[in-house]
Amino acid sequence: MTPLVSNSQTEGKKPKELYAENIQNSLEVFNGGEYIEFPSYFEGHSFFQTKAFLYADIVYNGLIYSEIPLLYDLVSHKLVTFNPIHAAKVSIQTNRVSQFTFYSDLGNFSFVRGDLISKDAAYSEKFLEEIIDGDVSLYCLHEKRIKKRVEDLDRTMTFEKSENYLIKHNNELFPLKGKNSIFKILPIDKKRAKESLKLKGVKYKVDPKIYFSDVVLTFNNTQL
Repeated sequence: MTPLVSNSQTEGKKPKELYAENIQNSLEVFNGGEYIEFPSYFEGHSFFQTKAFLYADIVYNGLIYSEIPLLYDLVSHKLVTFNPIHAAKVSIQTNRVSQFTFYSDLGNFSFVRGDLISKDAAYSEKFLEEIIDGDVSLYCLHEKRIKKRVEDLDRTMTFEKSENYLIKHNNELFPLKGKNSIFKILPIDKKRAKESLKLKGVKYKVDPKIYFSDVVLTFNNTQL
């Protein structure tokens, strides 16, 4: 990630001061209401990947804002940033965000608002990870739910994660439920596709993301 300002400008200034000086052109992104966090006694966190801010590019009201510190709450499906002027976490107005991309040590992860992909109301206020964009596109809906765990007399609140994969084919979004579901949707030679997966050592139970990605890429490549 490139620095927000050059070294000659940063000398003698604190990180928070530097950050505050360099969000002037992005102020509307930081104008949301205060984000209320889950109680500290909850085990784990509600965010995508990490509870530490990741830098992201955001398309907000059709404009691209770069290097915005961002969290994605998978329980409430809120986008959260940090307003250094008020020293507080704030919720970004998600209806004004069409897409965003996280940059992390694990790679880049791009998300698209659900109502731009499907008319299904179940996805309208959520963001889907865009894994493959092509004739057939592959997405993943990341979510977390609050779960109560009881052990003897102890009750603990935790976050339970789920990942649901979907493909968009002929402008329609289909959920993928099980390893064979994709072959019921795509007109692809099931036997040859499975032989290819076996040769590559790709297994659904080990990594469904790689499994579905391989099938979608194989299909898209046959359409070229």
